[in-house]
Amino acid sequence: MSNVIVVPAPPATALPHDDSGPHDSGWCVRLEWPDGSHSMAGWSRAQAKALRRAEKMGQFWAAGPTRPRRIMVVQISRHDWRLHARRDFCRAPDCPGHVG
Repeated sequence: MSNVIVVPAPPATALPHDDSGPHDSGWCVRLEWPDGSHSMAGWSRAQAKALRRAEKMGQFWAAGPTRPRRIMVVQISRHDWRLHARRDFCRAPDCPGHVG
């Protein structure tokens, strides 16, 4: 699927981390929906794994009546991803990958 977009995180200005705690950096798939909301799926430390997951999600949704407007791979901390997991169909503009 050629419409997968990779969005790097902005430069870190918060606490430094050592990739061993809740703030370690990783990648997940962001699905943007026609109603303007988004959801996140599948946190991984490996960008390549997130890209493969995005490709598979694109193939899955391509056959359905409702499709995401955009599928992106975004950089996100494990902590933020866990927080976001409780927000189905989020509309917050401060989530990773917000295009505005």
